[in-house]
Amino acid sequence: MTIILKKPVQTNARKRRGLWHVSLLLIVIQLVLFITPASAATESNRQGSPLLSGFELVDERPVKDLNGIGKWYRHRKSGAQVFYLQNDDDNKVFSIGFRTPAPDDSGIPHIIEHSVFCGSRKYPVNDMLSQIQKGSVNTFANAFTTADKTFFPVASKNEKELRNLMDIYLDAVFHPNFYQSPEIFWQEGGHFELASPADEPVFNGIVYNEMKSHYTAVDNRLDRAILKSLFPDTPYERDAMGDPKEMPKLTRDKLLDYHRTYYHPSNSFIFLYGNLNIDDTLKFLDEEYLGDYDQRQINASIPLQRPFEKRRTVTGEYPLPNKAERDGNTYLSLNYGIDEPLSSQLIVTMTIVDRLLMGTATAPVKTTLLGSGIGKDSYSFLLADIQQPVYSIIAEKVRDDRIPFFESTVEKTLRNLVHQGIDREQLQTIIDTVEYEIRESQAGASRGLLYNQLVLNSWMNGGHPAALLEVGEALAKIKQGVSSGYFEQFIEEHLLNNPHSSLVTLKPDSAAEKEEPIKRSLSDSEKKILFRQQKELQDWQSKANSSESIPRLTLKEIDRQEQALPLEERTEAGVKVLFHRQFTNGIAYVDFYFDTQDVPQSQLPYLYLLAEMLGNVSTDHRNYRMMDQELHEHTGGLVVEPYVFSHYKKGELIAPKLLIGISAVADQLPAALELLGDMAGHSRFDDERRLQEILHQIRTHRESALYEGGESLALSRLQSFLSPAGRYEEQGGYSYSRFVMDADDHFDSKVSEIRRNLEQVAQRALNKDGLIVSVTSGETEYPLFQQSVGRLVSALNSQYFAPETYRFPKANKKEAFITASEVHVVAQGINYSGTGQQYNGHMEVLRNVLDHGYLWERLRMKGGAYDAFSQINDGGTILLGSVDDPNVKETIDVYAQTGEFLRRFQPDEQEMNSYIIGAIGVMDNLLEPWEKGRVAAAHYMRGIKQQDIQQIRDEILSTSPQDIRNFAPLLDTFRSAQNLTVVGNGEKIMQNQDCFDSVVDIFK
Repeated sequence: MTIILKKPVQTNARKRRGLWHVSLLLIVIQLVLFITPASAATESNRQGSPLLSGFELVDERPVKDLNGIGKWYRHRKSGAQVFYLQNDDDNKVFSIGFRTPAPDDSGIPHIIEHSVFCGSRKYPVNDMLSQIQKGSVNTFANAFTTADKTFFPVASKNEKELRNLMDIYLDAVFHPNFYQSPEIFWQEGGHFELASPADEPVFNGIVYNEMKSHYTAVDNRLDRAILKSLFPDTPYERDAMGDPKEMPKLTRDKLLDYHRTYYHPSNSFIFLYGNLNIDDTLKFLDEEYLGDYDQRQINASIPLQRPFEKRRTVTGEYPLPNKAERDGNTYLSLNYGIDEPLSSQLIVTMTIVDRLLMGTATAPVKTTLLGSGIGKDSYSFLLADIQQPVYSIIAEKVRDDRIPFFESTVEKTLRNLVHQGIDREQLQTIIDTVEYEIRESQAGASRGLLYNQLVLNSWMNGGHPAALLEVGEALAKIKQGVSSGYFEQFIEEHLLNNPHSSLVTLKPDSAAEKEEPIKRSLSDSEKKILFRQQKELQDWQSKANSSESIPRLTLKEIDRQEQALPLEERTEAGVKVLFHRQFTNGIAYVDFYFDTQDVPQSQLPYLYLLAEMLGNVSTDHRNYRMMDQELHEHTGGLVVEPYVFSHYKKGELIAPKLLIGISAVADQLPAALELLGDMAGHSRFDDERRLQEILHQIRTHRESALYEGGESLALSRLQSFLSPAGRYEEQGGYSYSRFVMDADDHFDSKVSEIRRNLEQVAQRALNKDGLIVSVTSGETEYPLFQQSVGRLVSALNSQYFAPETYRFPKANKKEAFITASEVHVVAQGINYSGTGQQYNGHMEVLRNVLDHGYLWERLRMKGGAYDAFSQINDGGTILLGSVDDPNVKETIDVYAQTGEFLRRFQPDEQEMNSYIIGAIGVMDNLLEPWEKGRVAAAHYMRGIKQQDIQQIRDEILSTSPQDIRNFAPLLDTFRSAQNLTVVGNGEKIMQNQDCFDSVVDIFK
């Protein structure tokens, strides 16, 4: 996708900035609105209410801040339940969920989640989800499996399309084709396959390959070990996603029995949200689906874990190659099961406690662990979407001699907090931060999807659907308890004196370095059967599926006019300001783009290091603890990140920037800007112990990313061979990771050099010369920025530095990186800037054709990869990639045949229109208010005008099949492409080493 359309990516908060780590579940909890209790006149049970299309109204209550109503219905015949959160939000949401307890570790719930999209009664196409993504303007369409539930959400601003998607999803979950087609189970769940009669059969499957990659990550193995340790007598002990060792044991009959049992309306929970015609929607649900079923008893509940008499101690292992150091790579986790009914007060309290203990640079447990040398970093884990929430305190990369001190250090720190009392100012700051996030959510563009999760978390565990949305009273009680020791009591009861706890130790083990591919020895007759099944699967995958049955919008229903993003150019305090006027609920988002063209090429790694340091080191006026405290007190978040903008359609021209972004409630904006000015103008790098501590943390996160983050490594390395922007960004990529490791290894001898370079780069980069400020807010918030920005600008260095000319070496390279993964990321790319081909809107349709046509079929369905995609950049590059791919050479061969596929591209009119509509859907991606500002600023930096974007839209809408076929010669160049990056399994890579110029072992 072109950079024009690319949604801005937030910094990976946990891995890059320990200050602001919050799990997705916590974000969901904090992004809630206040809902008033039902009035005294509202009955909690309305069994006597008249039926509406077979539904009885169970409960109704007003929703104050959404200016709407929550309505809970039950379908009398089938037992299905519906909760409708009615308001005027035009981003409408539908979701259907089922309680799906895991019977074993074979991954049945996860495999069914995938398999229902391989064709249904009404829609007999074997790639339903791809068809939806290919030809829809939805704002969201996906499915999720968690420890105890599976749910299928979709969202759209178009009510007709939402109805279409509802129909597809409902038919998929209730009438999947896997009852008639065993090939679906073989493709998604897995199957044994033979390359030749002489070979042993090897297991392959899409979900199986996804989970092989999932189990590579130490964090994922640790999360699994935590649940097993705390819930040994419940289904939470088992992996609903699937353990690769156990998945080949699953039979199709067992999967079908599971679907018959749990995918019934009596076990369904339907969520509706937004401005919908509810009467017509309930009528549709009754007549098309629910009316066909009779209510029945389904035991899908999960029993509570019986109390422990004392803490459990569990030791496990994770794979680490022999080449890696064993000492200093142990993970320790102290875990607590919270045996209290799920409620908004419990979850908000746990959120606050987590931030208090582990969520800031001054958090007492985190700082004590790091100060005691127990691990190179520490973090926390809060799982709040199960009926007994879990809280964990984790130390990463612990040396053997420090392991015995972990448990006692945590408990001593907690005891001190309870006995000495929690700092009230720090506690109030954290509570204020949570309230800020609630306020911010009120302008969120995709809040309906978050409410869906909250509703299901309560509803599926026996609570009221709106129970976790009602946080106003909970916050009031929490605030009242601050002065009376509420949080000290909570820590004492639920952490210190809680026997439902465990200590998990995860050690590296060379014996677990490589899990052998699952194979079976077969007789000749069994091999014949297997060959026949392989042929049946290949025929089924190659079968031409007509997508005519999929309901779609028409081109006439697509808006031809591109919506303009708000942007006004202004000048304040001698600095250019880009103002994006829009409703933000009283919050201002301010991004400072510092021109870093004057940073010498040799110092670019230090620019990326500087970004990691800012906000985490002391300044002339504040120590780093005060900085951390005030960041939480006055802002809603901080982002510091180098960016590089390439000129539109001229990829050889780049404009590097350092982005420092904050958000703040309007009345906190002056204090927030003063704080940012102190950070940008007066940061100090003379605390050597603090520098080393931060380097340790950066290294830990970078090593984890290298071992586990194959996709980002492959794509960033590949781009570094293809474009100037990619070569610049590589200074913060793999090369930067090696730079950090070297700096950490030789810190004592290099500390003076590190300090000197950081100071020099800060002087050049944090300079008001060339500064551009982007402000996203309402008109009423802008004057506070206007009054305060001058003080910040005056704190910046104003010395002039001449811009540098970067001469990055150009290189064509085919390289492979060996990691702990058993599967691969395979990425190949070309640069078309010298071919005469200019970027245009037809390329957006081409991307859709590749992603949801050619690559989906060849790499996902037939090859077993979890994902396959293309990236087409207006700066002159095209990338093809696969993720969690069991193959290497075979995938490269598929890329080489892309041009030939395009030559034979002969879609009918409906299919062609689908590709066009899908491309428009990507262009009309739903953006949060702050994202609109950041995208508009990026357009400005890159020289993209509104007429350029409208031209792309016009070209998309006018794309013909011949326009797509015309790209065949360009894509033919993949036959001889000289740039390739593969990340993954060492054995497979070495088997194909003739494909590479170099092979790098990450562990060396």
